[in-house]
Amino acid sequence: MKLNFTMLFLIFISFPSLSKQVTELTCYGTTFAPYSFIEKGIIKGINIDVITAISKQINITVTFKTLPWQRLLKNIAADKIGCATAFFNSSERVNNMFFMTEPLSITDYTLFIHKNNADKYKNLKDFAGASIGVNRGFQTTPEFEQAVTLGLIKQYDVGSEQQSLRMLSTARLAGVLTDKNVGLFNIKKMALKNLIPIKPALKSIPVFLVFSQQHQDSGLIEQFNRVLFQMKQDGTYQRIFDKYLTVVDK
Repeated sequence: MKLNFTMLFLIFISFPSLSKQVTELTCYGTTFAPYSFIEKGIIKGINIDVITAISKQINITVTFKTLPWQRLLKNIAADKIGCATAFFNSSERVNNMFFMTEPLSITDYTLFIHKNNADKYKNLKDFAGASIGVNRGFQTTPEFEQAVTLGLIKQYDVGSEQQSLRMLSTARLAGVLTDKNVGLFNIKKMALKNLIPIKPALKSIPVFLVFSQQHQDSGLIEQFNRVLFQMKQDGTYQRIFDKYLTVVDK
């Protein structure tokens, strides 16, 4: 019996602790369509679908919950959040969390214009003296902020992307600055056929999923990185984006 007990003990310590194996995960975020939004009481969106696809491949169950931005940050600081989306890797607000190395998405700061002005507006400098709509609370780029400060362009604050895009569609604004995917999603939803994004984006910044310290040694972060990379290679990732977006920049 003693020999058998010793062998079982050696076998047990040679494998990772069962307590570190993750089978369930709750991931928090804010509502920001098309990445995460609530429709008919159900949380859906690009981030939701991507994370769900990953979880199925690594055989874990993920539950999604939304919180207001400030409450989410407060709970992260208090170590009450195991998984959260989505953050720039330069964010000091989540310095107690661990970042994935593979970006969940890319924020493309993009100017949208009316199709009739495609030859007139090709970059930010072309908007001299014009008004550009920006959703309140949307963080712009240093280049854009400097142009506003110098009075080269006028920033017109709006309550939602849909409001600014509607104004752009009726020529009440010269342009709209927003995340490219946010713009494309709302253009599709509102069936606006006369708006297009300017290429290239003013700035592109990768956005990441973050995990609490409890997942540091579980292997979960590495699994998420591996599967997300594979999804980008085999087309699964792009198909999720295509589900929510429409191509208007041909």
